[in-house]
Amino acid sequence: MNAATGDIATKKMLYHYIGVYSDKSKESEELAMMTINTLQKDTKHEDPTIRGLAIRSMTSLRSKSLVEYSIECVKEGLRDAHPYARKAACLGCLKVYRLCCASSSSGRNGAENEDILNAFTESGILATVEKLLLEDRDANVVANALVTVVEIFGESDPRLQNVALLTALTNKIRDFGELSQHLVLKLTHSYAVLANDASNSKKIPPLPDDVKYQWMNSLESRISSPNTSIALAASRIFLELTKNDPSTHQRVYERIKPSLLTLATAQTSGVETSAVVWAHLKLLAYRAPIAFVTDYKSFYVRVNADSFEIKRCKLRTLSLIADAQNCTRIVDELFEYVNDVQDEHFARLAMKAIGRVARKKKESFAMMDAEKRLMVTKKICDVFVETTSPSSKADSLIEIGMCLRQCATSQDGEEEEESKECRSICCQAIESALESVQFSVLDMFPQAHSGVVSSATTKSITRARSILLWLLGEFGASGFIDSAPYALESSIENLPEEVYPSIRTETFFASLKLFCKRAPEMRKAFGTCLKWCATEDSDSTARATASVYGSLMCSSSSSRKIANDLLLAHSKLGSVQFSEELEEQERFDRLFNEMDTLAITYELEEKKFIDGSSLTKTEEEEEETIRQRAQQRQQQLDQETSLLQFDDFEAADDEERESSSSLNPNPFLDPSQFQLNWQLFPEVAKNQSVMISPSLGALITQSTSVFIDRLKSNGFVTAASGGDATQMKFYVYTQATTSAKWYLIECIAAANKCDWTMKSDSVDKLEVDTVSSLFNSSLL
Repeated sequence: MNAATGDIATKKMLYHYIGVYSDKSKESEELAMMTINTLQKDTKHEDPTIRGLAIRSMTSLRSKSLVEYSIECVKEGLRDAHPYARKAACLGCLKVYRLCCASSSSGRNGAENEDILNAFTESGILATVEKLLLEDRDANVVANALVTVVEIFGESDPRLQNVALLTALTNKIRDFGELSQHLVLKLTHSYAVLANDASNSKKIPPLPDDVKYQWMNSLESRISSPNTSIALAASRIFLELTKNDPSTHQRVYERIKPSLLTLATAQTSGVETSAVVWAHLKLLAYRAPIAFVTDYKSFYVRVNADSFEIKRCKLRTLSLIADAQNCTRIVDELFEYVNDVQDEHFARLAMKAIGRVARKKKESFAMMDAEKRLMVTKKICDVFVETTSPSSKADSLIEIGMCLRQCATSQDGEEEEESKECRSICCQAIESALESVQFSVLDMFPQAHSGVVSSATTKSITRARSILLWLLGEFGASGFIDSAPYALESSIENLPEEVYPSIRTETFFASLKLFCKRAPEMRKAFGTCLKWCATEDSDSTARATASVYGSLMCSSSSSRKIANDLLLAHSKLGSVQFSEELEEQERFDRLFNEMDTLAITYELEEKKFIDGSSLTKTEEEEEETIRQRAQQRQQQLDQETSLLQFDDFEAADDEERESSSSLNPNPFLDPSQFQLNWQLFPEVAKNQSVMISPSLGALITQSTSVFIDRLKSNGFVTAASGGDATQMKFYVYTQATTSAKWYLIECIAAANKCDWTMKSDSVDKLEVDTVSSLFNSSLL
C-alpha cells in the first residue's frame, strides 16, 4: 500500500527494500506478492522513469512464483517507446534468466522448475533482445542488450562473431559507457584474433582490408581515451589487425606510443594504474625497441616519485631501447642511479641494466656497435676500480664477470677483435683493483665480514668474490691477469676462516687451474690449498672434491688429462637459470597476445596464475567432491582396521598402493610455471637424505644426461640442472595420475649422497609418502 505513492524517491526506496528482502523468508516472499498489482500498474505509468523503475523492481523480486509476472513485464518493456524503459527491460531479461536457471539447478520440484525455464524460453524475449542489439538507435539500449547477450550466451557465441554487428558497435562506440566500450573492444579483438588464425576451428575467414581500416578509423579516438583499460584494449586491436602488415604495424606503434606515455605520466593516474601502463610500455619496447629510441627521456626514473615497480620497468626498458645514438646519455643517467646510496636495490638494478647494454648483441633491433659496447664496459670497470661503496663494487664486478663470460663463449669471427679488447679492458681493471689492495683478494671486500652491510649487499659481495676467484683462475691461467697467483695466496691463507663453502670450493678450483698452467708459481700455494681442503675442510663435498682431483693430479698422465678435462667442464658450467634470461624472448612473445590483462604486470601467462577449474565448479559440486574424498578416506581407514579380513586387506592394500603410486609417464611443466609453483607450494618433505653408491655418484657428476634419463624413465622430469664436478643440483618435477597434483623436488647430489626437498599442493599424506618412496627408489 505504501508503494502506491506519487513520490519517486519514496517509491524507489520501497521497491529497493522489497527487492532485497524478497528471498529472505517465506513471509517476505508473501509480502512481495502484495506489491505485484502496484508494480504492474506502474509499468503502464505515463512517466518513463517510473515505468523503467517498475520493470527493474519487478525483475529484482527473486521469487520463482513471480517469474510469470516478470516475463510479461519484460515483454512490455522491450516494446516500450522510450529508451529508458527498454534499457531497463534488457537487463531485466538477464535477471529473469538467472532466476530461472537457479530454480532449474536447485534439484527440488524438478517438473515445476523445468516449466519455469520453458516458459522463459518460449516467451521470445531473448529474440527481442537480440533484435534490439542490431536495430535499436539508442546507445544505452544497445549496450544493455549486448551485456545481456554476452552474459547468457558467452563471448564466443556465433551471434557475437559477426562482422556486421561488430562494425555497427564500433561505429557507435563513442556513445557507450566505459564498461560497454571495453566489452565492444574485447569482442572486436577476439574476432580479429580468430580471423588472423587460418586454422581456427570456427572457419572464420580473414578480414578484408577495407573492414580493418573501417574498424581502425572508428576506434582511433579510443586510443587517446583517458581510461587506461580502454586505451590499452584499443591499442591491442590495432596491433592485432596490422600484425601481418609490417609497415602499418610499425606506424601503429608510433600512433599508440604518445597516448600510453601520456597515461603513464599523467598526474591523475594512480600509482597502480601507472605501473600497469609502464609494464605494457616495457612489453612494447621489447617487441619494437626502435619505436622508442627517441623517447628515452620519458623513461628516466623519478627517484622520489616513482614506485619501485615503476622504477624496475623503466630501468629494463632503458636497457632495451639503448642504441648507438642514445647509448651515452642513457648510460650516464643509469650511472647516476648507481650512486643512489639510499636505495641499494635500485642501484643494483641500475648496474644490471648497464650490464645488459654492454652485452647487447649486434642482432638486436636497437643496434649497438662494438665501440659503444666497449665504452660501456670501460665505464663499468671504472666504477669497479674507483668506487668505495661495497655494493657498487660488488655489482660492477658481477657485470664484469658476465661480460667476460660472454667474451669467452663468443664464436663469431667478426666479434673476435671486440672480445679481445673487452678481455683486455676488464682484466686491466682487475689488475688495477688488485694492485690498490696489495694483491689481497680479502681486502677487496673488507666489509664482507664486518656485519655493517645489509643482507642483500652481503649476498652480492659473496657472489662477487666467487666471480673474482673464477676470473683469477680462468684468465690468470690464460695470461690475461699476471698477478693472479699472488692474489690467490691471501685467499688460500684465509681458508680456515672462510665461512662460505662456495668460496672455499671456488678458491680450490682457481688454484688448480693456475697450477695446471703456471705450475712453478703455484706449486707451494696449491699444495697448501689441496692439503687443507682434502683433510680439514668442514664441508664433505669440498673434501671429496679435493681428494679426487688430488689423486688424479698425482697419478699417471692419463689421469691428469682426465682432471684437466673435468676442470675445463667446470669452467664452462653456468648457473642454474629459469625463464628470467633463457626464455625471456619466448615468454614476451606469448605475453604480447595477452595485452590489457594482469598477465603483463605479472609477466606470466594468464593460465599460469589462474586456475580455471576452480571457477567452473558450483558450491554444490565442491561439497560433493569433499564428501567423496571423505568417504574414500573412511573406506581406507575401515580396511586398515579390519582384522577379520587381514589377508584380503593386504592384497587390496598392495593393489591400491600400486595404483595410487603411478605417476604420469610424460608430465610437462613450463619452467616459468615451475618457478611460480616453487614459490607458492608448501614443503611436504624437507631435508631428506639418501646414501648412494660411488658409481651412481660418479654418474651424476660426470654423465648428467644419463642420470636425467634415468630419472625420466621413473616418471621424474628435470626442469633445470647445474653445478660442478663435485656437486650437482637438479630441479625435478612429477605428477600423480590419480590426483593430478604436482610434486616439485630440489635434489643436491654429491659423491656419496643425495639431499632433497619436495614441495607440492597435495594434502594427501599417503600420496606424498608414496611419491617420496618412488623418488628414493630412483636414486638407488
